[in-house]
Amino acid sequence: MSSFDRRKFIKSTTLTAKSIKLFFSVLTFILFNKIIYSQTENDPTRQVREMPDIVKKQTEKAQVEWLKLWDEGPTKTVWDKIPLQEGDKALDFELESSSKKLTKLSDLWGEKPLLLIFWRHTGCGCGFARAEELNKNYDKIIEMGVQVVIITQAEPERASFYMEEQGLRGILLSDPNYEAYRAYDLLDGNGPQILGTANIDYGIGKKLLKERLGTQRALVDNPWLLPGEFIINKEGVVKLAYRYDNCTDIPEYWQLEAELKAVAGTE
Repeated sequence: MSSFDRRKFIKSTTLTAKSIKLFFSVLTFILFNKIIYSQTENDPTRQVREMPDIVKKQTEKAQVEWLKLWDEGPTKTVWDKIPLQEGDKALDFELESSSKKLTKLSDLWGEKPLLLIFWRHTGCGCGFARAEELNKNYDKIIEMGVQVVIITQAEPERASFYMEEQGLRGILLSDPNYEAYRAYDLLDGNGPQILGTANIDYGIGKKLLKERLGTQRALVDNPWLLPGEFIINKEGVVKLAYRYDNCTDIPEYWQLEAELKAVAGTE
């Protein structure tokens, strides 16, 4: 083969490789968009739905908050003191319930032991997964004689709407200023802890926000704040402190069961 023929062959092969690469890139793009479209079509949490006016207004305000905090990034990722732990006295707060009734945690644990759950923001898929798991075991927990108390970042009206959509049961309380979250020493997660990947473009906040407008996955409140769960006995003593290491670090029922039985006196 002459040098001219070799150059011609190499050029032809290069063009063929580029064409194949372009073909697979286009194919990947099409398949990816089909998957996203399919998810949107089949997943009700990704579909735009009607909301009561007050919930819509609160959601719009909470989206502004989300973008502001997203752009700031996580601000509290380490403890500056020993965090609240097993054996400590639980901290008392008076918070609004989903029916806008002021409710003291101490009044609740004085009646029955508590499974106190600090929830992720209401647009996070991790919250949907926790709701599914809690709903499976809710009756068993209640039958033990333990109350389920959920603290959310949402206002009472928005929290109540979320509770209905997720089929949640229990007592729902609102902490829109994150005061109880911080008092119970819940930290912000970093990007990989929240999103599950180290390859994060932090400049896509507005794009993400726009994609989820009007859906159950609307990005609201604090994007970085990690959840936590506490079991508190009738004397107001923390018997178990479980802080999520990442967004999906949901405790399995068996991890809670022994302590739930202990505080309920059903061991």
